[in-house]
Amino acid sequence: MTSLMHSRSSTEKSRDQSANSVSPQTSGLLHIVPHIFQFSVSKVSTGQVAKVKLKNTSLTPVGYKLKTNAPQKYSVRPVFGVLMPGDSVKVFVRSEGWINPQDRFLLQSIALGDEEGHTFQAATVNAGCGKRSIQNG
Repeated sequence: MTSLMHSRSSTEKSRDQSANSVSPQTSGLLHIVPHIFQFSVSKVSTGQVAKVKLKNTSLTPVGYKLKTNAPQKYSVRPVFGVLMPGDSVKVFVRSEGWINPQDRFLLQSIALGDEEGHTFQAATVNAGCGKRSIQNG
């Protein structure tokens, strides 16, 4: 499991520039860029948005799920999925309100067998994995 941190929005200036650094992190199964969320004002809707790119660096399919300690405040899209070897996905995290520094995100990942990977990949597509996990409002 990999813990993801978030930083202040781009409109807030931080004295500690290293806290806002964007550097890749590898969990052994997934390459994560950035490992620190950079929330910024959304260009297409209200609220703030952050994105993270996950890439499967293993030789087997990998299942992932992004969790938060404040699910009522954040919409994650897609919240879970399966990445085949070499595949990547951009995950978007959106908040309508204030970003609390105490809010946390946890990325869970698991190596899957080839058959499991194909089965779960088909199931997530059929289940609407791309839909928002939480409806705000």
